Amino acid sequence: MQNHNQGRLHAAIKFALAVIIVGTALVIAAHRLGWMTVGGPSQHDSQSALTPDEANLQAQFQDILASYRKTIVLLAHADSMKPAELEAANQTGQGLFHANLSRIDSATHALETLFGSGNPRRFEIFGALLDYVESGEGLFDADRLAFRELLQSMQAIVAKDGSLTAIRLHKRIGEDLEALDEIERLYEKEIGQIFGRFEQRSITLKRERWGDYVAHLEKIFPREQILRENGVIVPYSAPKPGTVEDVIARKPELSGYELPAKTVALTFDDGPHPIYTEEIEAILKQYGLPATFFTVGRNLGTVTADGHAQLSPRSEISRKLLQDGFVLGNHSYTHAKLSSESGKELRAEIINTDLLLKAMDANRSPLFRFPYGAGNAEAARILQEVQLKSVMWNIDSLDWADPLPKSIADRVLQQVSKEGHGIILFHD
Repeated sequence: MQNHNQGRLHAAIKFALAVIIVGTALVIAAHRLGWMTVGGPSQHDSQSALTPDEANLQAQFQDILASYRKTIVLLAHADSMKPAELEAANQTGQGLFHANLSRIDSATHALETLFGSGNPRRFEIFGALLDYVESGEGLFDADRLAFRELLQSMQAIVAKDGSLTAIRLHKRIGEDLEALDEIERLYEKEIGQIFGRFEQRSITLKRERWGDYVAHLEKIFPREQILRENGVIVPYSAPKPGTVEDVIARKPELSGYELPAKTVALTFDDGPHPIYTEEIEAILKQYGLPATFFTVGRNLGTVTADGHAQLSPRSEISRKLLQDGFVLGNHSYTHAKLSSESGKELRAEIINTDLLLKAMDANRSPLFRFPYGAGNAEAARILQEVQLKSVMWNIDSLDWADPLPKSIADRVLQQVSKEGHGIILFHD
């Protein structure tokens, strides 16, 4: 019976991870629009100038691609790193990842605005973006995995238009998404030392080895350079007597190490996500598993100067989680590094999300998770004041740094087997 339950748990984790694909680092650039890419500008430069909106998209997408690549470089050789090096790479990578979430939201909004404006060039622009994804010079197959979520958004945007041109574009995006699935499976087979043959679609699969891709990125972004650019973020660790972190330790805080043997808790940070949160919930419900979703306040809505919470449409995803028996926790308002905040800004990060959660449920959960696992003495006092309890993980899926679901699943299952209990950190 115990083996059966463990099998169900392992299966549930693997299925859940299949939808938690780090598509959170997504980038698009238009070769035909003359965007600065790895392959250089296109001939479109001489035909027409970019509008301000298009130029803004260009800059966002370039930053997103660079951060995606840097994140992979940081954790590429984690097994050979010393503990201090791994912690520094982990913290820096999480910073890059969470900054990219804002860029992705901004880029998606810009695409929605462009298409909704009725701009006569909207189909041309979307088509040029797909040209780059499918055949942009200098892109590795692994780079294209970064496009998944944005392609899904483009497909949803185009689906609102019933014209023949839109229908054709929708079909093309669907074929590209299928090709991305095959790219993902290619790398998953590499992990198992198996290579297969794949039918060719719009995106031509070049069967590049993952190691070759990482080596290419390391030439562009050396790990040491990435760490210098972002500074060394002090990792969360066991508090030492006499430090401000000791104050946090004295406040009741739940750690994964405190759970009973053979007990694990599934937690998902940074939501609600417009696509993946509901998919994760469906899988959890299928296996009858509980989970806690630590939400970022700005994904739920806004708070006025007089403290009035205004919920956004996306909050309905979290409201459904509550109705279905899942737990919502507070994960700050903007996912700022609270150990570096103080005063009104620090208080707003905690209180604003608390107000939004109370707007959905007056008896909101008292659970709170520090972004990056990093707090300070002042934050600890605020948590105590508003009766919130800090929750810390001890099993990190590193899903934000790994675009391959099988790799994420194997990592988590190995850690669960080694630790024997704990709180698992995922991101929806």
